[in-house]
Formats: sequence, structure tokens, C-alpha cells
Amino acid sequence: NLDGTYAAEDIESDTVLFTEHGMPDCELHRSKDDPNCRLVELEDESGDSYMAIVSSRVIKAGEFFTLEDSDDEDDSGLDP
Repeated sequence: NLDGTYAAEDIESDTVLFTEHGMPDCELHRSKDDPNCRLVELEDESGDSYMAIVSSRVIKAGEFFTLEDSDDEDDSGLDP
């Protein structure tokens, strides 16, 4: 058995999947070859920033959400 969070239906690229305010209690798998999600910093209407997981490509129903693998555990995946 493999634990993970997966798409219940097809998801288009650049779709916000989770925000730090509504993130499920889970750990996303890592992938060096074909990650389908990325961690981004977004801004709300008042100008406050927050973190979100966004699809980086089309994700098919049943596919696990994966982030790019990193050699640095502290690497958030954000561009400087």
C-alpha cells in the first residue's frame, strides 16, 4: 500500500490545490522525474502573503500529488 493524496478528478495546470489555511494533514510525495505540483507564494486582497500548492501540469484523476524532489530539506521550492 502507498499512502498519499491524489486527484479525485482531472485537474488543469495552474490550479490552486491547497493553501496553508486549508492544507490537509498529509505529506506530499517527491518526484525527480515528473512532479505535478509546486509550492508558491500568493497574495490575498489585503496584500498579505500565504503559501499554496499549485498544479504545474495537467493531473489526471487517480494520480498522486507530487512535489519536485530537493536535496535541501529546507528548500521551499520558491524562486528568490
